[in-house]
Amino acid sequence: MVLSREDIKKALTRWNLAWSKHDLDGVMELFHDEVLFDNWTGGQVKGKENLRKAWTSWFANHGGFRFAEEETFIDEEEQKALYRWQLDWPSFERDYEGRPEMRRGVDVLHFRDGKIIQKLTYSKTTVEIDGEMVRLSAGGKVPKRPDSQKGPSLEHDLIFSEDGVDLTLIRWMLSMTPTERLQTLQQNIRSIMRLRGDKPT
Repeated sequence: MVLSREDIKKALTRWNLAWSKHDLDGVMELFHDEVLFDNWTGGQVKGKENLRKAWTSWFANHGGFRFAEEETFIDEEEQKALYRWQLDWPSFERDYEGRPEMRRGVDVLHFRDGKIIQKLTYSKTTVEIDGEMVRLSAGGKVPKRPDSQKGPSLEHDLIFSEDGVDLTLIRWMLSMTPTERLQTLQQNIRSIMRLRGDKPT
């Protein structure tokens, strides 16, 4: 079963509504039995029933979390969608537990047989908690540098150059071979052309 662009759009509209209602059954309805969920924490869950079990406690004690759609891109030919969202919820970050947090991220959604077979979730590494911008590291929030400490901050050591340039994407591209870089760029160009309605050459 191949979904049209309109089919995917309608399915995601129903899905977003289920998230807003904290309706776990409604959310699970769009998932393929063999779904793979890859969370921004690095954790993975395989299989629809395993994912339901993993989320049951969260939905039962949801604390009023809310996902707001910011933008959605749909690639009908590839049966994929990119869903950009804002999440408002009680923070789980160390030293900020329970305080209102806002974070932004994206879901890369792959469809098979009319259902989501992969949900790959990515989150920004800077979140807003109770009005304060907090940059996170792999082990939690980055500790604040004492004013007396000199030299580049730990935050900049992680992913930024001294002049404030985010090096994450640059380092990722440099880790590839020239052939891999070219293939990645060509794939992105083709996806952009399809989203614009152009015919890739």
